[in-house]
Amino acid sequence: IQGFYGSYPGSEYTQMTALVSGSSGYLGYNLTAKLVGRGEPVIAVVRPTSKTAHLADLGENVRIYIDDGSADGLASAFEGNDISVVYHLAACRPEYLGQEDTIETVDANIGFGTRLLHAAVRVGCPSFINTGSWWQFEETGAIAPNSLYAATKQAFQDILSFYVQTSGIRAVSLIPYDIYGPNDWRGRLTSVLLRAAKGELIKMTPGEQKMDIIHVSDVTEAYISACKLMDQRHIDGNGEHYFLGSGHRRSLKEIANIFEQAWESPLAINWGELPYRENQVFMPCPASPTLPTWRPQMSLDDGFKDLIQNDRLGKTAQ
Repeated sequence: IQGFYGSYPGSEYTQMTALVSGSSGYLGYNLTAKLVGRGEPVIAVVRPTSKTAHLADLGENVRIYIDDGSADGLASAFEGNDISVVYHLAACRPEYLGQEDTIETVDANIGFGTRLLHAAVRVGCPSFINTGSWWQFEETGAIAPNSLYAATKQAFQDILSFYVQTSGIRAVSLIPYDIYGPNDWRGRLTSVLLRAAKGELIKMTPGEQKMDIIHVSDVTEAYISACKLMDQRHIDGNGEHYFLGSGHRRSLKEIANIFEQAWESPLAINWGELPYRENQVFMPCPASPTLPTWRPQMSLDDGFKDLIQNDRLGKTAQ
């Protein structure tokens, strides 16, 4: 299946449009919602198997395109639309390091991204904002992918640099650390902490690993800021990368303690019941360079309180 569904408010609408790949995922959905909230039309590119009801609920300013995987199929996502920027967030990420499906990972993280980038260049789209992974880097900041997933993300950044050099498209890669926020359906750390807060006994590692977790609203704002900075020539757009971090490194135990204070009652966690995973990262790579003029606004305490309030009000994930 390939094609669009949804509609724009009217044929006279001339505002420039953003294309968001991976828009059915947590970060992609939140970025799409923020763009739509600012009155910007969005082409939301998804896989045939993606759930899209939450995207459709955002209204007529979202036009959903189902990619069929063909060599030139993505070109039709650009046809008839004045797309000013591609936000490329789609990826195949394993739940655990070393558990990637080789073919799916390579196709999603290299093949799809290259097809999307090629289609953007063909129609003269001026800007491309890619999403990298801090797993591409070791603790010193040197490039050292720790998994096939990270290696494919690094490989696509090299492909992106090639297209920048040969086509003239402006591009950057943004590298967010661990993202959290309200209504997160991915089952990541904050979902586990919510379960522990509600009395489910959770087994954890000793909790000494350091993490940098950043609120989804700060990350989506960074993507929009990067587009503006490239348009205004305040950043080069030569394929360089920028890290998106909170500015704080905390141990898993420290993060759980802050969540516990926001919840205002103890969490049911048994620390040290689980061993550390193979290839466990104990310290994220340095958050340098950072995106100029952008700074995270949501403190961890406020972010947890917002998340908890949403949960207690019964707001459910999409």
